Amino acid sequence: MSNFSHVLRNIRQFFEKEKTTGKPWHINNVTKRLSVATGLSKTTICKLESHNKKGASELTTFRPTARCKLDSFDLSLLRRCIHSYYKEGQHLTLDTLQKRLKDQHDISVSRSSVYRSVLKMGFRFYKNGFGSRLVKERQDIVCRRHEYLRKIKKARLDGDIIVYVDETWVNANHCMKGEWSDSSVSDTSKLVGGGRGACKFTPSGKGKRLIVLDAGCRNVGLIPGVGEVFVAQNDGGDYHSEMNHKHFFSWWKITLLPVLPGTSTIVIDKASYRSMLTEDSRSPTTASRIGDIRDWLRKRRLPFNDDMIKAKLLEIVRRNKPRPKYIVDELAMEAGHKVLRLPPRHCELNPIELIWAKMKGHVARQNSSFKLKDTMALFQKSRALITPAYWNRCEDHVILKIEKELWRTGGVQEDEVAPVVIPLGEADDSDSDSDGELSEDEEGLDDTDC
Repeated sequence: MSNFSHVLRNIRQFFEKEKTTGKPWHINNVTKRLSVATGLSKTTICKLESHNKKGASELTTFRPTARCKLDSFDLSLLRRCIHSYYKEGQHLTLDTLQKRLKDQHDISVSRSSVYRSVLKMGFRFYKNGFGSRLVKERQDIVCRRHEYLRKIKKARLDGDIIVYVDETWVNANHCMKGEWSDSSVSDTSKLVGGGRGACKFTPSGKGKRLIVLDAGCRNVGLIPGVGEVFVAQNDGGDYHSEMNHKHFFSWWKITLLPVLPGTSTIVIDKASYRSMLTEDSRSPTTASRIGDIRDWLRKRRLPFNDDMIKAKLLEIVRRNKPRPKYIVDELAMEAGHKVLRLPPRHCELNPIELIWAKMKGHVARQNSSFKLKDTMALFQKSRALITPAYWNRCEDHVILKIEKELWRTGGVQEDEVAPVVIPLGEADDSDSDSDGELSEDEEGLDDTDC
């Protein structure tokens, strides 16, 4: 009944605006006129008409495929909420988690979206000895996270320059989510240029997409001459699919590595195009033919019988699998640098995510033409906002707040990274790292939308 009332209200507003303007809208396009009047999309109207032609007695509500509505920054905030439940010793349920997101962080999502997001981050339900169901983070992700924290800590102690690499996207129609108006904004209110209900025109859809690849480090900000922006071939789906290994390897070898100063540790995520193995470290998989598996075993002089089935041969492969070596790691090593990969689903450990948020916010506020070339020009101009001081603030926020909290979550202290070995006969004396505090200037970085 509420949906019918909403459609009826839209139709009434449509007729009132036609009366005010004195001319009919889309009189020659019935479907478009019906879409504007009811507030329903043309696709939904076509589906409903098709449904009625088949003789159905009732209208069917068409719903889009369910998908997660939380972006990468919301997911990191969700993980911190779960960890706060652990720390406070409170019982964690999807309902309480959904309520905390809404009450404390103003994030309104359905219970099913919370459920899918929790699974996406690697959390699973387990039972304790009393049969109660518990939410627990996968141990392999916990191990990778602490391995990363130890390595990044050691790199800083060794005096390495930490370079963060990442890519993002921005659409031609990228704009602010809210708009001031003197009445509730509907699809029909955009048709009128003046009078009550007028608002800034924003085109429907997201428009063409730009893919941005860049790198930055402390005291420099975004490294000059390294950033690359190109137009995506597909406007929908995951933007990571637009970047292939050939494109990334060319940028990595020709553009990035030659300009890195000193000995650098390059932080990247585990995207597939960054994690291609070298030829000598590749091993057969279940998709390999049995003849290729036998050739791989013969080349390494590993014993096997010709009558062995594929599963048995793969078991021998797994026992003798070489240590993975990645092409980007080898290229960086040749240039005198090291590569460090972020743990899965931990984009908040990369300060460049905060940089993207500021740059895309600038584009959203200034975008008025919604043309691709103008959007690209705005994004290039936004680089001037990323001063070395602002980058340092973002990196300090990651180090002093996010990394520090993740150390505490796992029950591991930062000073356990490099254990002190004391020879016999010497005094029991050691220095410990002091924990810094966040400055007031860093408040508000958590609520960034990227």
